[in-house]
Amino acid sequence: MEDGGFTLVTRQRKRKKGRLEKSKAAATDLLSSDEIRFDIKALVCNVKQKDGKFCSFLQNVITSEGVQEIVCYGIGKIASCKIAQHQLAVLLTLTQNSDKLVKSCSVYDPVLGETERKLIQEEGLLTGDENDGCRRQVTAKTLFYMIHCSKEMYDNVLAANRTNLENCLILGNSLQGYLTHNTNAALKEEVPDLFEVAQISTEERLPPFESFPNVFNDTFLIRFPADHQQKHSTKCI
Repeated sequence: MEDGGFTLVTRQRKRKKGRLEKSKAAATDLLSSDEIRFDIKALVCNVKQKDGKFCSFLQNVITSEGVQEIVCYGIGKIASCKIAQHQLAVLLTLTQNSDKLVKSCSVYDPVLGETERKLIQEEGLLTGDENDGCRRQVTAKTLFYMIHCSKEMYDNVLAANRTNLENCLILGNSLQGYLTHNTNAALKEEVPDLFEVAQISTEERLPPFESFPNVFNDTFLIRFPADHQQKHSTKCI
């Protein structure tokens, strides 16, 4: 894993990967924000009409949990990837319907080109030039919107917020699923915080997303108990 925490590459392939990401970003910048926005705005309308139940589920989570911030990691190339476009459409739907409860929504991904970042900003969301490696520390109730991210990315979020996990919600892969499909020894070495926290988390599978089922397949809403430090200590005895 690179220091940034977003991509997992070997030493031999690192330079090639960097050139590839730069070339993709450059290709994206040949498109105007208007050309991209047409697709996104159409998708937002489609999502609202076709997946009202799905969006209502997430909106209820934001309201009932008192979510004040949304942090999106690893969304991908919204100019060319249908899955990324649908993820952004749902994100925009949530921020537009939050009744000003959500005070900020930030989107971070090193693969985003300048035109893509400009579009995101024009839609009222925040972007950042600095790669924080998924180590954003939060103090207010925050939803980490991390669809199909790597286990290393989840581990970084959990490590950065170990003392205040009660302020964190994760929308992403099942953490408990990693316990099932990997050995304890491997997880302890590769993602120690994920290994420990997954044992005390609670998970709720998202309802079906009809517009494009692959976008949110095997995605869960993950919560952490307010007394997580005490529960973790008991679990490890």
